Amino acid sequence: MNERKDNLEKLENSLEVMKQQGHSSEVTNLVEKAQLQQPAPCSPVIFDCCTITLAPESILEFPFGLINIGADFFFLDCCITEVSSDALTPCGIIPDACTVNEVRATGHINYVASFTIPTFYNNGAGDCNEVVEQTFSCSGTTCVNNVICYAPVTEDNPCPDFCNGNTQAFAYIQDIDYCSGQKAIVTVGIVFVLPECI
Repeated sequence: MNERKDNLEKLENSLEVMKQQGHSSEVTNLVEKAQLQQPAPCSPVIFDCCTITLAPESILEFPFGLINIGADFFFLDCCITEVSSDALTPCGIIPDACTVNEVRATGHINYVASFTIPTFYNNGAGDCNEVVEQTFSCSGTTCVNNVICYAPVTEDNPCPDFCNGNTQAFAYIQDIDYCSGQKAIVTVGIVFVLPECI
């Protein structure tokens, strides 16, 4: 039983470290890069989150860094609307244009995020102390209604292909709310980066 208490204490310490570090540096760099490529008022980055409840007494460690994600971009559409450029700072250089095409991604993205960690969910093996890998996951749907660029009205179809590896998806542990010795609520951050216009 002392081994379990020691493991729980280590988990509490790793949780504090994780909270101090905040977002994964990989995710932060990714978001900054995407926002630089398509400056305001365009919004190529979409955020969401889902939660998983874990029993820390049966867990050996929490995942760090990026975790696995599966995403379905099939339901994303591209919508083009002609708008006045007077009140806009276009996301591309459109000199002296009175009207521009606003290119918007609309629809939704279905996703599942999962990670595998060492646990004591061992069905009693090894005197209940055998370590086994278990996978935990959460899923969700993210609604999308984002301007991805402005394009000249005369330009051919500027809509990007959201499939074929053009839209990126990432997941990471955003936060852990350690409620008690029996429960920890893990918030998984989800990040989607939409492709640039053609």
